[in-house]
Amino acid sequence: MNKHLGEIWQVVDSRNFGGIESHILQLSQGLQIMGLTPRVVFLNHYGEHPLFRLLKKANIPYLVRKACSIQSLIKTHQPALIHTHGYKAGIVMRIIGRLSGTPVISTYHAGETPKGKVWLYDWIDRYTGHLAKWRFAVSASIQQKLPTHAEQAKNFINSRQLTKGDGQQVAFVGRLSFEKGINQLIAIAKQLPHVDIHVYGDGPAKQQLLSARLKNLHLHGQQHHMPHVWRQIGLLLLPSLQEGLPMVALEAMARGIPVVASRVGALPELITHKKNGWLINVGDIHGYCQAIMRWHALPAIQQASLSRKAKKVVDTDYSVEAVMPHFIQRYRQAMCG
Repeated sequence: MNKHLGEIWQVVDSRNFGGIESHILQLSQGLQIMGLTPRVVFLNHYGEHPLFRLLKKANIPYLVRKACSIQSLIKTHQPALIHTHGYKAGIVMRIIGRLSGTPVISTYHAGETPKGKVWLYDWIDRYTGHLAKWRFAVSASIQQKLPTHAEQAKNFINSRQLTKGDGQQVAFVGRLSFEKGINQLIAIAKQLPHVDIHVYGDGPAKQQLLSARLKNLHLHGQQHHMPHVWRQIGLLLLPSLQEGLPMVALEAMARGIPVVASRVGALPELITHKKNGWLINVGDIHGYCQAIMRWHALPAIQQASLSRKAKKVVDTDYSVEAVMPHFIQRYRQAMCG
């Protein structure tokens, strides 16, 4: 019933797989479920991208700009709407969208304050946001940074075919960078030398973790088959200094894996303290350690109850069925406006 809306592009400039890429995958799958035609467009080719395989598996078409211009791709495929993710895609596609007459919607994902050249790109991205027909921000804190009006949008996940996590690992999953709370993760591991903490991901702070030389901190690197990893995890740690609404939290809770997270961004909207997970103030290492030990001490029946409550909040408020109709409404408005 929605086919007449035409092809909807999700555009990104990306080298690795993280929260933005996971959101794009979920959004594209959601569009398919709702009867729309998505296509993911990569602005540059940096080699084989982890998202390529996942898109192929989900039968979602994608394009990688190589020698041809993005304008020629638009002329060939004639998308009905372009949805940008990340600062490079936002800056480039809002201008090209104006020139080609293609409506553009932009989502702002980054909760951290960048430095150096990236700071300039971030500033340009925010101050050219008015060129988009509509703007989304994935948390209230990101929304407040924008000089033009943006609507807070929920991340969401298609939880229909996810395998329940029933492992016992305490784990961190994500980019290894300062804003993800790597210093806090090291401090937690030092305070709990008898608790093994598994780290899945890569990034600039990897050497910092290696230099800590902690026997209970196990680095597994970037993963390309996460379903196998999720089955081993029982508790997810998110000691971030800044966040929006991280996809990794939704991915964990949709599998019934409770999360111990910093009280930042939109995480307090997702997690109810001690009901379906734990919220800890940034820097409260003792609070993190207490939550981990509390989870370890829970009888199996209480762990199962916590798991059900974590999954229920995602199924109710952060599923395709709960969130996608609003995205489609905004798409229609942008195309008609």
